[in-house]
Formats: sequence, structure tokens, C-alpha cells
Amino acid sequence: MSRGRDKGGVVSMPQTHVGPANTLSPGGSKSGYMAAMTTPDDMNSAAPAVSDEVSRALYRRGVLLVLGSALVLSLNGLIFRLMDEASAWQVLFFRSSALAVAMTCLFALRHRRRAVAEFRRAGRSAVLAGPLLGLAGVCFIQALNHTTVANTLFTASSVPLFAAVFAWVFLGERVSRATWIAIGVALCGIGVMVLDGIGVGTLLGNLLALGTAVMFAIFVITLRAQRHVDMLAAVIVSALVSATIGGVMAHDLVITTRDLLMLV
Repeated sequence: MSRGRDKGGVVSMPQTHVGPANTLSPGGSKSGYMAAMTTPDDMNSAAPAVSDEVSRALYRRGVLLVLGSALVLSLNGLIFRLMDEASAWQVLFFRSSALAVAMTCLFALRHRRRAVAEFRRAGRSAVLAGPLLGLAGVCFIQALNHTTVANTLFTASSVPLFAAVFAWVFLGERVSRATWIAIGVALCGIGVMVLDGIGVGTLLGNLLALGTAVMFAIFVITLRAQRHVDMLAAVIVSALVSATIGGVMAHDLVITTRDLLMLV
């Protein structure tokens, strides 16, 4: 490094050139500067944080959906008890028929011109899961007809616990200690109700409610394993299955206008 003197005798220092990547000019972009200073390690460390935040958001949404489904399920028992004349089989037929129409319209709106192709894409999964959900609906309505609403809803609300066990067995998902404790407590409660039903004549209803929980849990696991297809097709199949069973078993399909409006 050399030093020079100007004509006035002042010592001048040599100038060092700085590349444009490390220079922030007065009129330059601060974001561009920060981007230039961001290393690959910084970018990699930020990715897991974003992924964790998305996972937590999806988990919270799932919890809210489970709570919402429990509320809707509880309303089914109330509606069933408020029926004027409709039998359990008539309730099943009209309720399932309305569900089939609503879900078919939703599926068509979602996929439009590709609706038929998407339905076929669900294929074997819909054929397997749909009847299970349909039979779960049959068991649920008949359970309400043979035991108390409280027993039916308590047993049917154990679906997430059975689903956790099935996911652990078939999908290899981890089950926390708290979940195992909840499963044990729920099974004890269900066992008490089933044994109590032997004496008071509600054993059949309790067993039907248990069948509802088990079949619905299997349906949930099928959905979990087939997330790459739109399993709304399976719901349509289930509604058609339960509507067919209800229509065949009902002595007739004549109900009051009030009952019909409550069911649809």
C-alpha cells in the first residue's frame, strides 16, 4: 500500500473498491441489501418455522371442526325426539336423501366439468368407505330408537378415540399418553352403559351406538389414508346406501309436513 502527497502537502489515503453486492447506496433498496446479506443457512432455518406455524393452524382448525361436528351430532338426537309421527326408518330415508342431494350439488359445484372424473378417481376408496358411513348412520338412528339420547351421543362421541387407536394400528401414527388415558376412561364409561343396558332393556341401543362409533372411526381412517382424492364422493355413496336401507325397511314414506321440514 502506497501513500502519496498532493500539491498542498496533504497525505492522501488509497481508496479501496467495494463490490456492488455489499454496497448500500443512499438511493438504493434496503430490501435488496438484506436479500444480498441473507445466507442459505438463514433461509433453511426459516422454512421449519413457517411449516410449524401452518401445522399449528391446521391443528386448531381440526379441533374446531371436531367440536362443531359434536354439536351437530347432538342436534340430531333432539330432532329425532321432536318427530311427530315419522318412524326411525322414515327419518333415515328422508334425512339421507336430503344429504345425498346436498352433497351431490356441492360436489358438482366444486369440480364442475370434472365432477364425473373426480368421482371415478375416488373409486375404490369411496366404494369401501361410503357403505361404512352409511351403516354408521343406520346404527345411529336405530340407537336413538332403542336407547336414550344421552347414551347414544356419549358412545358416538368416542369416534375420535377409536380413530386414534385405528390410526396407531393401521397408519403408524403416534398416540400421546393423554389420549391413551382418555381412551381408557371412555371405554370404562361405555362398558358401564352396556352392562347397565342389560338390566333396563337398552342393550341393543347401546351396542348400535358402539357400532356407530367404530364404523365412523374406520371411515375417518380411510379419509386420512386417501387424502389425495376428494372423499366427498364417499359421503354421497353413504347417503345413497342409508337412504336405500331406510326406504326398503320403512312401511311407507308418508310423513307430516312438519316432520319433513325438520329432516331436510
